[in-house]
Amino acid sequence: AHAEIDPRRLAVEGASQGGGTSLTLAALHPAVSLCLADMPSFCDMERRLFYRTGGARAVAELITRRPEMLETVCATFSYFDNLNHAASIRCPVLLSVGLKDDVCSPENVYAVYNRITVEKRIEVYPFAGHCDAGPLQLEKKLYALRARFCM
Repeated sequence: AHAEIDPRRLAVEGASQGGGTSLTLAALHPAVSLCLADMPSFCDMERRLFYRTGGARAVAELITRRPEMLETVCATFSYFDNLNHAASIRCPVLLSVGLKDDVCSPENVYAVYNRITVEKRIEVYPFAGHCDAGPLQLEKKLYALRARFCM
């Protein structure tokens, strides 16, 4: 609603939780016209839970003490899991993945990437850990922004 904002040129961008949130926003908000998500979280949350990666480790510890909560936790995670949102994305997507990422594992990111049905690209960083793509990924995101909005 701000006069300074062109609603036809809305991009979302983030890394880790911000990347996961960017994917979710791209799926749920029709005005988003470009999604840039680096090493995104909220991807295949049930797998993250069972492998105890990132923030899911604390939830796994809770379930260790309260195993009767597993079904409820998995059901709740499903509301936030980009596996369930990916097919709803209607704008181009640029993802990045670090093959040495032990927080947002490559398997989880690829699981979501493979469900995105629109124009998409994934930048693979074989030796990058979590949020470790550096200036090269920033350059690629700036190029994607220029290509989408300035040409």
